[in-house]
Amino acid sequence: MKLTRSKSRNVKLLCNNCSDNISKFKDFQNLLSSLKNELFDTLKKVTHDVDAKIDKLKDIHRHSSEQFELICQEINDRQARKRNIIIYGAQEQNASLPTNVRKNNEDDLISEIISTITPTVPFDNTTIHHLRLGRYNTANTRPRPIKITLSNEFQVHSIIKNAHNLKKNARLSGISIGFDRTPKQQAHYKDVRTELQRRTASGENNLIIKYVQGLPKIIQTQSTSNQVNLN
Repeated sequence: MKLTRSKSRNVKLLCNNCSDNISKFKDFQNLLSSLKNELFDTLKKVTHDVDAKIDKLKDIHRHSSEQFELICQEINDRQARKRNIIIYGAQEQNASLPTNVRKNNEDDLISEIISTITPTVPFDNTTIHHLRLGRYNTANTRPRPIKITLSNEFQVHSIIKNAHNLKKNARLSGISIGFDRTPKQQAHYKDVRTELQRRTASGENNLIIKYVQGLPKIIQTQSTSNQVNLN
């Protein structure tokens, strides 16, 4: 350290060590500033990633809730249909007939269909309800399906299982019967039928669709004489 006097008579203090320390301090300040910026950028990125993950979890939760609601709706829909059967190909009543006559004729037709399939299921219009599905159209030559609500699920399976007995009655041989399926069940059954057609076209024989624990499955049988027509 040394003192110097300039021409302006100001006293200057020259300290080499002090100058070095000041320079080092400035470098340290710059390093701190750089670390501060890096830390800020890192925290900003972490915060952004956390927010994105939270949003994703919210979406998953919302999607899961929606899926849960859809599953509940499907279960409720299936429960509501489990006592129903659908009759296809049953001739429509003449629209010119009085309403009570058409109803009585329809009752007689359904009674005959059920008794032909399985006499163990009696037809009682006070406990068995039926209606045609869709709007009546005189230009439509294809009869509307009939939805029948039976007393219990056992009657449904008994009728479906023995529906092949309709083939023994010439007047009713063009009629088929199936479960009352939800749209999702119909789509799944359609996929199963497509797979059955593909396998049959590939040369596999004696394949039928059979319900196993409530689900349609393709199985191979030794005899096709008692196949159930599942529409």
